[in-house]
Amino acid sequence: MTQTLPTLNRITDALQKQGNSNQRDLEKRMHACAMLALVSAAHSVANEYIVPTPLYRLEYNPDDNTLQFEELNGRAKVPRKNAIDVTMLDMIIASMFRDKLSLKFEGITGIGKTHTAEMLLKTVLHPSNYCIIRLSSAMTNVQQPYVEGLVENGVLKLKLKKDALDKIAALFIDEENRGDTNQVLQLKDGKISLSSGETGYLGLPIPRLMQNKTNTPSTNTTNSGTLSWQLDYSEKRPLLVASAQNPSGAIDSKYTGTRGTDAAVKNRDVEIKVPNAVGALGATLLRVRTNNSQHEAFLERFTYALNKYAGISGHENELGNTVLEDEIKKDSSAWFAFGTDPKRTYRQEIRSATELLDVLCLLFSQNLDTEFKHDSQTIQSWHEELLQYKIDFRYSSTLDLSTKEMEKIRKIVGGFSEQEVTRDIIKAKKLADAFSLLRNVKTALAQPKPVESLLNSPSYITVQDVACGYAIMVRDKQVNKEDDPVIVINKALTDYVQIAETFAKELTYKNADDATVSSTFKINDPRYSIYGLALANAIRSSCEQSGTGIVGAITNAITTSFGAKKDSPTEKFIQSLGKSVAILKRVEGASESKKPIAARCISDLTTLAGFVHQYNSHVEKIFEKDKNPNQRLEGFQNLYRNMKQTSSIHPIYLQRLSRVIGV
Repeated sequence: MTQTLPTLNRITDALQKQGNSNQRDLEKRMHACAMLALVSAAHSVANEYIVPTPLYRLEYNPDDNTLQFEELNGRAKVPRKNAIDVTMLDMIIASMFRDKLSLKFEGITGIGKTHTAEMLLKTVLHPSNYCIIRLSSAMTNVQQPYVEGLVENGVLKLKLKKDALDKIAALFIDEENRGDTNQVLQLKDGKISLSSGETGYLGLPIPRLMQNKTNTPSTNTTNSGTLSWQLDYSEKRPLLVASAQNPSGAIDSKYTGTRGTDAAVKNRDVEIKVPNAVGALGATLLRVRTNNSQHEAFLERFTYALNKYAGISGHENELGNTVLEDEIKKDSSAWFAFGTDPKRTYRQEIRSATELLDVLCLLFSQNLDTEFKHDSQTIQSWHEELLQYKIDFRYSSTLDLSTKEMEKIRKIVGGFSEQEVTRDIIKAKKLADAFSLLRNVKTALAQPKPVESLLNSPSYITVQDVACGYAIMVRDKQVNKEDDPVIVINKALTDYVQIAETFAKELTYKNADDATVSSTFKINDPRYSIYGLALANAIRSSCEQSGTGIVGAITNAITTSFGAKKDSPTEKFIQSLGKSVAILKRVEGASESKKPIAARCISDLTTLAGFVHQYNSHVEKIFEKDKNPNQRLEGFQNLYRNMKQTSSIHPIYLQRLSRVIGV
């Protein structure tokens, strides 16, 4: 089922007349306009109805690559360069742009948890597109917006409301911990199932710019009838689920009837402690608006901003504000789905960000010593397997957990309510993604040309975003808030950067134009990472010319029963990895916290060497075909992609090499 969208088509038509003819660029520009208009209009209206609750200050220092994370406890601070102050409203808006980033606000009753979320939803969505569910001891059904009861032959049967499945964009659940756990999980997973077997997927259909089946011109199409925006019901913008709850009775005796959150639900949520900021807010609360005209005001300001960002304000005869505002009311849910489509704002982490996330997962693991020993044993096993290359892969360091720095790390990790699990990695990545987007949007809105600023901003996640996202995630896990987890995050960040800088310097890192640069860490350089540099260096080494003449021919004819030919491109590749391993053995110095990082990197690179050794014939074919280093790297990555799809590939390659090869 499809549905045409007149206002999206008219805006697109106007942008095309400005010279935006490429469909991909046209969609990117239109989405940037919609997203900026949505965020600016949402803040413009919501700020009149609520007083912000500052939650965090995140400040990244690019000079020494450290993060300062401060809980603001509802008290706003003086602005500072390089600092991002995140409010409760910011968190909800950021979650709108992410795929299933479920927020849970916990705090005592009466501090504005539900009010803030409710005011925002009332602002950006029509009443038919959101639902506030208030649970109690007598009402625990969170599926009520989607289910209706029908009596058939005297028997009550439950059925799904088909229109609600496609219409509701957001749910806010007050006192979520009173709800049925299975039902809550279904909402957060975006799929509802009844005992009858009936199922439905939740969320708004997303507008898509599609080719018309005919070339008949229409006032509702763009580019003389060849393209038009239509609602695609086969793919949905995932349901936004946010919630609030009082502290459990185990934490605060005043709430004896409140139970704690089930672990399965907690693992899906980002739990945010909301402070009681009454002392900071004071009489300012008396100056907020209390009427119910939020959505009308939002549509007016959204329309104005959309026209401005699209560069078509003032053209009353072609696309006047008044005409568009009246029409946008009919397409408002489509504009919301389009502007907040997670796929259009998804951000891939660059290699250094991936590596830092891996380091953080390692240091925050409750089994750090076990992981270190496993990595060391993996290195030893590969050393024995690769003896024919005469490379000393062995790693002999031991980890002393009794040092002060390691005891501090263990104390913080030991104070978690639940140990780190795989779902936390995804949660931290989503938070990093949200902070990256939030930072870029806020920066763009402060510029003279917001759309150009947003379109030209980096669309990837950096170590800064990973550090911020991980700080929020681990803070959520802490029972004892006295021990600051940012100590561990900063240690991991500085250790990683120092190792990367030393590694780059010894490999004589070169930038894109092949000019040697300093070893100073480049936070926005997609090529600056330990694994990325090691792999690129190995590929370049494999391209170096072998010996020529009779001696060279005889040398290249020497083979082993299993593995690379002597002085072949694959052997040069493995020898280069051996040099990278030798560098990594030297970088740990006397630092105990660097040892797990070094062991992890070495074990991963030796696994890469083992992969090339085992699949030597496949790699040789690629290297024979592709002589250019970039083509050779692409061919090698494609080989790994293909091998991942086979049933014969060993689990160790699946577990380790994706983060090394970058696919």
